[in-house]
Amino acid sequence: MMTHCQFDICVNSAGGFNRGSSCGIVKSYTTGPTERLMKKLIGLFIVLGLSIGGGWIYVQSTTFETQALPESYKILDNLEEDGIYQGEDLIIKNLEGKELKLSAFKGKVVILSFWATWCAPCVEEFPSFIKLMDEFPENVVVIAISHDDDEQDVREFVGAFKGFRENLILTMDKEKQLSDAFGVDRLPEGFIFDQKGMLQKKIIGIQDWASPSALQFFNILTGKSTPPAPEKES
Repeated sequence: MMTHCQFDICVNSAGGFNRGSSCGIVKSYTTGPTERLMKKLIGLFIVLGLSIGGGWIYVQSTTFETQALPESYKILDNLEEDGIYQGEDLIIKNLEGKELKLSAFKGKVVILSFWATWCAPCVEEFPSFIKLMDEFPENVVVIAISHDDDEQDVREFVGAFKGFRENLILTMDKEKQLSDAFGVDRLPEGFIFDQKGMLQKKIIGIQDWASPSALQFFNILTGKSTPPAPEKES
């Protein structure tokens, strides 16, 4: 389960904010009228300062306590705990208008990639997606969810890269319904789900999907190889 840390304050219980004997002994002195007046004024200023400071701390603390976590954090938590196959089956339409159920891809690693042809980082990373799909034609499915307005732009873009593959599903998200459902607010963003539909990684920004580390990750995730054994302590 994802952990969200916001406005965390670590207090040293051994010494932080201690009161009492550690404050030392306050000595009293006999003073005249002027000194007593000055002490009263100083006391009033201290009380006023503490009141204002205390009020500010209260407002801040209550503000922080009532501030809700971003919706995207909740979505990630749900995807990690429940996956994408729980509840109502997600239905997507490919560019040919054919409806596909997401549950049809159970047993495969699924990548939901949110992108657009006008997004420069998306264009830059697309060739590495092709290499990844060629490396795992039977084990990995990429569902490319486009923010474009015209299907033809998507077809021409993928065609220019000779990127059409059996394990590439192209779909449109003109109304941003899928993007909202997954808490996507920038491009590119990718979600990697294992064979059971559980979220394994969320990728924000450009990524080399065919780098040695990426291929090692997918080799392990798909079961083509086993993770390296942990190093023994000497």
